[in-house]
Amino acid sequence: MLKIICPECMSDDIAYTATLENGDNFTETFLCNECDEDFSEGRIYFEEIA
Repeated sequence: MLKIICPECMSDDIAYTATLENGDNFTETFLCNECDEDFSEGRIYFEEIA
């Protein structure tokens, strides 16, 4: 299993939102609750958990 982590502070306290637009298209937003970094447009980092 994988969890998303913030690329700035490495926190796993992430707010995720998916907004439906025009039928089947949607926009994803990733916002860190620790450092307020919005990394929706950049790379997404994952950490493997057991």
